[in-house]
Amino acid sequence: MYLCATATPRFHIPFGILFVSTHNTFRSALAEILTRRLLDDRLGLAAASFGVSSAGVRAVPGAPLNPNLHTALAENDIGAAARAFRARPLGVGPIAEADLVLTMGRESHHAVVELAPRMRAKTFYLLGFGRLLARPVRGPLPIDPVRRARTAVRMAGRRRGAGSEIPPGPDELPDPVDQTVATQRYVAEQITTFVHRLVVFLTATVGVEPQRMRHEPVD
Repeated sequence: MYLCATATPRFHIPFGILFVSTHNTFRSALAEILTRRLLDDRLGLAAASFGVSSAGVRAVPGAPLNPNLHTALAENDIGAAARAFRARPLGVGPIAEADLVLTMGRESHHAVVELAPRMRAKTFYLLGFGRLLARPVRGPLPIDPVRRARTAVRMAGRRRGAGSEIPPGPDELPDPVDQTVATQRYVAEQITTFVHRLVVFLTATVGVEPQRMRHEPVD
């Protein structure tokens, strides 16, 4: 059973990205905060063209970030965002408002598809989406970041093929809650690398490459 929320009309966000994990205190939270920061750095005011959010299948509403993640983000000068962040439960509303849903594991992936079956074509494992976009591209991509994002979703969908939304184990990221610092570092590294590559892909025609973030949680 998953919590459902009433959809809120979206009038000014051309492209919405939703990250989904279990608790929304580490994996999806990290992805949201880093994506927001890198898009802001890369696009400036034009970053408002993207709505970035996250949610958790079993999130406790209002729960703070994992302490190790909180410290790591503070070291990246994102301390204010880390302190302000609060976990949000997954619901129909956030899913319906998204143009791309990126999940961390099987539980979150199944939850999204169960709540919003029509979003199946726009729902991917985070690592799987990165793997699909890493393949060579034939022909030029749109210059506009939002148009490029929409093209990326369609392209990844074609490459994935129909009926194959459940990828093999390597595309899943383990839940780092209550895990070792080494596991947390591994998960943070995977997410940081993905977000960096995603933002570069979406904004490849704009300015310079965004600054690489530090990602290691501390003990």
